Amino acid sequence: MKPSPSDSGLFMRVNVDGSLALARIAQSLGVGSFVFLSSIKVLGEQTFDVPFDVTDIPRPCDPYAMSKLAAENGLRTELAGSCTNLCIIRPPLVYGPYVGGNFLRMLALAATKLPLPVGGFHNKRSLVSVWNLSSLIARAVQVPRKGCSVYHVSDGQDLSTADLFRAVREVMGNSSPIFSVHL
Repeated sequence: MKPSPSDSGLFMRVNVDGSLALARIAQSLGVGSFVFLSSIKVLGEQTFDVPFDVTDIPRPCDPYAMSKLAAENGLRTELAGSCTNLCIIRPPLVYGPYVGGNFLRMLALAATKLPLPVGGFHNKRSLVSVWNLSSLIARAVQVPRKGCSVYHVSDGQDLSTADLFRAVREVMGNSSPIFSVHL
């Protein structure tokens, strides 16, 4: 997904206006917990030495992330002091059946028999399975917290691009090599 500035209005309508409308309905019905799936992207695109923390200052870089942050802030205001508690979950890349986008492209590339020059990529990337994310959502609804809670979720094992390609190829039974390019 490569959002453009022209997508900004659509993101705001869906992520902000739509979420606020749902929160108002939940509040009017006396719902105890409102779970909002935001995105880790509200904090930025990358970190260098330490993972993102819930106390970090948001630095969204694209219209999608900006709309998610605006929705978080709008929901905090809308639900403040009400009987409906707010739970904000900021997942990283979510994978599982029917995954799309860049992860699907990565899977297709990993499935090829081509040797891949990704062995030198030692970055770390957080991922979360749809099953682990679903478990957190269920837990957030079952054990409501007062006020607003913010959670960052992952599978707990950050992977480099090289490690991710190796793992995917291993699961696929693909022994094609992964190598480093030294310039």
